[in-house]
Amino acid sequence: MRAEFLARSQVSVKNHANGARNPYAHFREAVTLEQVMDSRMVADPLRLFHCCPISDGAAAVVLSAERTRVRVAGVGQGTDTGLDVGRAPARSSATLSSEVAIGRRMKALETFTG
Repeated sequence: MRAEFLARSQVSVKNHANGARNPYAHFREAVTLEQVMDSRMVADPLRLFHCCPISDGAAAVVLSAERTRVRVAGVGQGTDTGLDVGRAPARSSATLSSEVAIGRRMKALETFTG
């Protein structure tokens, strides 16, 4: 068992433990390392508990001590198609295009901020 794979599995255990303590979490049940390792294979080597739920998302807030202008370097979104209960959806071209665009924007931002 590769160390990277084991570490990814432990992240799943940690995230579910945090969710179990949060009444607003999407999933509020803790899982053990054994449950993660024994969960259904989605795409080798990723198992069900290694993957984000379909409702996964992110947001950011910029705080400043003084009123200032903020430049938003990029915004993106994607959606998957072909959702079938019991199976993982295929990644759509919209999702892949969004991921590529976000990657380019992040690289440009890293170059800009040095």
